[in-house]
Amino acid sequence: MKKNSSKSPSTHLPIILHQATGERPRAALFSAEDAKKAKELAEKHAFTVIEVSSPELRKVANRLPRGNLSAAGPDIAPAATLPLHNELMAAHTASAFAQGKLEPKMASSWDAIKAGDLVIAQHTRADGWYEALVLHRTNDMFHLKWLDYPRDPLFVRHLKAIALTAVPAPGKAA
Repeated sequence: MKKNSSKSPSTHLPIILHQATGERPRAALFSAEDAKKAKELAEKHAFTVIEVSSPELRKVANRLPRGNLSAAGPDIAPAATLPLHNELMAAHTASAFAQGKLEPKMASSWDAIKAGDLVIAQHTRADGWYEALVLHRTNDMFHLKWLDYPRDPLFVRHLKAIALTAVPAPGKAA
């Protein structure tokens, strides 16, 4: 008799994320067997849980360290590098967008630009500007995905290389 493997490619493993203001980001991948307990601990400590639901997200998640369920507090998820954390958040947003769980919207100001917002990004000086979806923001750096070319890889642009889309004036219909 064959045993069912709980580590099949379709298994959704949770990623536990935590980043308190001013602290290094934390992220960990947990096995399918530990998923329930990991989610309970994440909820208890107000961590964010992301389900690995796409090949792109799985690719980034597989580079994370394994979580430690016997650790206390934030130590269930080891510290992660900022680039890996940013890549993980960008892959998560891209996955949500691809699955139709996220609709692009317009930011109301430069300071308000966040994941899920639609901006215009400069491709190259010679090639021009195109619509892009913000996947993640770290200060003035943005992880983006071309709206009309979803198979193209994610890319990063500085605030000075993006523009806001038209925002309706207050009180006027779009």
